[in-house]
Amino acid sequence: MKGDPRNPADWFKLAGMDIIRAERDLAAKDCQAACFWLQQSAEKALKGWLISTGWELIRLSSITRTAQEPLL
Repeated sequence: MKGDPRNPADWFKLAGMDIIRAERDLAAKDCQAACFWLQQSAEKALKGWLISTGWELIRLSSITRTAQEPLL
């Protein structure tokens, strides 16, 4: 990731870039690629929002810690 993974604004910027990619692919009639970029954008926007509310980003490479996190 370019930027600081603990900074919500960096996640929102990346989400916006993915929206631009989705729009480009949709204009090219590549719906599969557009859906991929929309999913990526939603994921990054959600991470940005969660981090802005105090959630600590957990890397998937830390599977042991991830497994120990309480379910909502």
